[in-house]
Amino acid sequence: MYSDEDITAYLDGELPVAEMAAMKTAIENGKIPQARLDALHMDKAALSTAFAPLLATAPELALPVAKPRWVLPALAASVALVIGIGLGTRLQAPQSGWEMEVAHYQALYVLETLSVIEPDLDRLTQEVAKTNALLGLDMSIETLNGFEGLTLRRAQVLGFEGQVLIQIAYTMADGTPVAFCILKRQNSVEQPVSTTELLGLATATWQNSGYSFLTIGGDDPKLMADFARHLAAAI
Repeated sequence: MYSDEDITAYLDGELPVAEMAAMKTAIENGKIPQARLDALHMDKAALSTAFAPLLATAPELALPVAKPRWVLPALAASVALVIGIGLGTRLQAPQSGWEMEVAHYQALYVLETLSVIEPDLDRLTQEVAKTNALLGLDMSIETLNGFEGLTLRRAQVLGFEGQVLIQIAYTMADGTPVAFCILKRQNSVEQPVSTTELLGLATATWQNSGYSFLTIGGDDPKLMADFARHLAAAI
């Protein structure tokens, strides 16, 4: 059975030679009715004539010329270094890697995403125990649920490039979603808490041997930094 697209391509002479021959044979043998060919046939000359007056009076649009968004790698690195030095712990946002993947995921959250999840202590204890086993950590419910202004909602297991990635989700009092994420990775060196912004979301990151951590959500960098320091001190 030939599709309308196949027949149209045949009529326009756009099929490969072998397929054109097969289609022609099918037409000659009556497998494709002439009525169907007539229905799909497009008189391009007639269409061009019909639309010519409209094209002649159509306004010309001056499209803006896109400015190049690249800079020389050495210059970009220098600028990033100057920004980092000038702002102290405020670092330039990474444009790739697991942090940006988390940011894209978090950006999908709305107020209703987590507010419907009841903070059941028994369920949360089981979820945290599972994440501890996968990560080799000993996080307590008291630590995870002990930051004023945030309500613990769930802990779920994700992954990034074959590595365990844990997301522990919270809400602020107004329902704003917040996440604490942990990536188990080798060769991570110790780094103190630093703040940045990813996709418009306040973010804090830090590392210790074998793990990378991130808090993200809302638009208050101080809140994310304070939350990060609370967690870093206990984990």
